[in-house]
Amino acid sequence: MNAASILDEGYICVISPNGTIATHRVPDMVLQPYDSAWLRSVSADMDRSRATGGEFTTIGFSDVTNEDMQVLGRGREIGHTGRYWVVCGFVPMRIVNQASTEIVLLVLGLGAAIIVVMGLLSFLLIGRNLKKLPVITSYAEKISNGDMDISINRISGKTNNEISLLENAFANVIETIRRLVCWR
Repeated sequence: MNAASILDEGYICVISPNGTIATHRVPDMVLQPYDSAWLRSVSADMDRSRATGGEFTTIGFSDVTNEDMQVLGRGREIGHTGRYWVVCGFVPMRIVNQASTEIVLLVLGLGAAIIVVMGLLSFLLIGRNLKKLPVITSYAEKISNGDMDISINRISGKTNNEISLLENAFANVIETIRRLVCWR
């Protein structure tokens, strides 16, 4: 009897109550004792399932495929015999991890894209607001030289933009100085 497939490279096999492989994807493995194959690395779990019908999940190295395999097994009693057959699923760990690896890469890619977009937006917004700073600096230089012939457009309404607040503060300073010296 052939074994059923799981995903692309995994398979299901059945171990009889006496430890003989009843089904396997490799025909030469059928009717061989499971502990003569690479399955001996999971023999403690396999023996427990054959004895009590429990289930297990473990990872075992396959010398056939030369890679780690995710092994899932469950002992099933057929009839009321008190003997358990173990149905096992074997899937290469690279297949098991493939979906999570793809998700991690997707999340990292999206995270990097978001960081780039946020950085670009921050750069553009800050750059736009900082354009007024050289103008405000030139106002300060003119005031320090005694030149009060400055016209600053006030920002109407409430703002939290520090550059606009600074611009309004300079406009207030100029008005106060003009009032104090009776300018024009």
